Amino acid sequence: MKKRMLIIGITMAAAGSEKSFLSFASHAIDYGRYDVDLLLAKREGDFLERIPKEIRVLDMGEMGDIFLLDRKNAYSLILKYGFFKNPVRTLSLFPYILRRLFSTTLEEKTFAAHRIWMCLMEFMPKLEDHYDVALAYWGDRTMFY
Repeated sequence: MKKRMLIIGITMAAAGSEKSFLSFASHAIDYGRYDVDLLLAKREGDFLERIPKEIRVLDMGEMGDIFLLDRKNAYSLILKYGFFKNPVRTLSLFPYILRRLFSTTLEEKTFAAHRIWMCLMEFMPKLEDHYDVALAYWGDRTMFY
């Protein structure tokens, strides 16, 4: 019986992580032993068509926007996917938002940003499927999913 593998990514933009993933997917996975799903935050990017046909591509839908979080869109995404969906649960973000806004050191700001990210991950829907292997190929953000 084949094992099930989940690989979590962000997009298939023409960048280093995506190129590395395509090399891994084309040369290192034994598709006779593994059924592979690639869960992307957003099903987009120049390399999308290069994904091997053996891989089933899934996406996170609108919640995938959280993986595109940056300084420019952070507060609008927190409002959209946190506060407007579950105002009470979003209260857990406020101490870290305040800390991020009023901290004076980069270390404190970075810590607060990471805590905001961790809290937002709790809003992500759970996957229904069971997997034997899970890989977070796109770095720190995907490993928290």
